[in-house]
Amino acid sequence: ISDPAGQSGGGLRAFAIGPEPGRLTPLNQAPSGGAGPCHLTVDATGRCLLAANYRSGSVAALAIRPDGRLTEPATVLQHAGAGIHPVRQQGPHAHSVNLDPANRLALVADLGLDKLMVYRLDPARAALTPHEPAFVPFPPGSGPRHLAWHPDGTRAYVCNELNNTVSALDFEPDPGRFTLRQSVGMLPALFKGESLAAEILVHPAGRFLYASNRGHDSLAVFAISPSDGTLTLAA
Repeated sequence: ISDPAGQSGGGLRAFAIGPEPGRLTPLNQAPSGGAGPCHLTVDATGRCLLAANYRSGSVAALAIRPDGRLTEPATVLQHAGAGIHPVRQQGPHAHSVNLDPANRLALVADLGLDKLMVYRLDPARAALTPHEPAFVPFPPGSGPRHLAWHPDGTRAYVCNELNNTVSALDFEPDPGRFTLRQSVGMLPALFKGESLAAEILVHPAGRFLYASNRGHDSLAVFAISPSDGTLTLAA
């Protein structure tokens, strides 16, 4: 929730589900650790909630109590810097937070910095610390937004909002290193209007990737190479 009463930043709410179908019971509310929270992820142990705060450009980790209630943020990390876009990249904008398949690394796509920030996660303490290397740089003006994993766990894909591209990354689980392999456009060559990339999804079989465009109002479909994970626009 954005700037709830009595808070200088955003907030997060926890709910209990059921037992009646569709029944949600409020449990509690906690600060999000920044302004404009936009994306949440629960870690694989169910003990830690991660939140990306778009407006302030920060990421927070909160412990989840056994009854589902949230604690105050145990970790808040503030990003700093800017990109080349004169309006959208005047400062950091953490747009999403995801975890690697081993639940060891938290990946924060920062639209304002053209970076995928990489943090080590300790879910038992809801602790985030910078990884080494601490980020993956993207081409200037990309605007990284959302991330999706390939089911083999060695490839990840990021949709870039500002330049309507999808980036393919190789991932080495040990030591936890990402390499940007490819960035490919999501729009037809003849399209000249304004459009922004939105969501991204990899098919469970790992053969296709889907990404949506706002403005062109379309769904881009990519074939994923089984040999190296690179993308070819299929539709």
